[in-house]
Amino acid sequence: GNSLAMFHVGYAWLRGGWGTSANKKIAANWFKKAAESGSGSGMAFYAHCLSNGTGVQRDGNLAITWGKKALFSNNFFAFGFCFYWGLGTS
Repeated sequence: GNSLAMFHVGYAWLRGGWGTSANKKIAANWFKKAAESGSGSGMAFYAHCLSNGTGVQRDGNLAITWGKKALFSNNFFAFGFCFYWGLGTS
């Protein structure tokens, strides 16, 4: 139930770390769980997955929705990540 831990598990699956091999589908699933649990970082990474089709079907509208949620999550990492990748921003 820890959203930050869910984000880190997703990141481990994305890059292949902590005894995992890279699996983008599993990573996207963990980012979604983290996002739904309130993690700003999870929201930003899930938006990125949706934006470029990493482990999930590409969905630009949903990527914008999660990107905007990340921007307002009071998480400075998520804020910078979204602006860097243009998620929910112009």
